[in-house]
Amino acid sequence: MRCRSCGRPLETLTLCVRCRRPTCDDCRVDGLCPHCREVMESYRRDWEVWLGYVEERMAEIGAVVSSRPSCVVCPVLRELSLSLLKTAWEIEEAAERRGFEEVRERAERLRKGLFKVAGLILARQMAASRE
Repeated sequence: MRCRSCGRPLETLTLCVRCRRPTCDDCRVDGLCPHCREVMESYRRDWEVWLGYVEERMAEIGAVVSSRPSCVVCPVLRELSLSLLKTAWEIEEAAERRGFEEVRERAERLRKGLFKVAGLILARQMAASRE
């Protein structure tokens, strides 16, 4: 049997833990073949882009809330904060499953901050609806 990445004959049968392709020890890193490492790196880069988006929107929400307190009762602001919270939470869970600790930690920090922001917005909207 030959390595699916480089074509060299395999001395022992070792498989990529993700795709189960036979790979040699030289091609396999952390149990992954080169193709799967590339896929995993693509996931990581995509999550970093999404977390950057979440951070930017979170900063915008903070600016709106501090500069125009009356905007806190806007349902669009509430839905945006909840959507961002869900995104951060999903990325945190996916990064943990795949072992991307730095991405998981960043997503966790954002999730905790967004949880506070969304809670504040919901509380103010509930108070405003009672008036």
